[in-house]
Amino acid sequence: MELKLPKKSEFKLDFDSTSGDLKNDFPIKITEETDKHEIKGTVGNGNKTIKIDTTSGNAILNAFGE
Repeated sequence: MELKLPKKSEFKLDFDSTSGDLKNDFPIKITEETDKHEIKGTVGNGNKTIKIDTTSGNAILNAFGE
């Protein structure tokens, strides 16, 4: 799964996967990381939440714009 967001986006991230990894263009401040398959963190003020749950396959957060 791939999600494209403006480069200036601010959000909380809740990523959980059985076997997939997170690939990310954003400066995430990690608040909890059980392993590479479970990551929680924030980008900026974190006023919106992005929740990603997968069984397998990677999740990709791409930044676009200025």
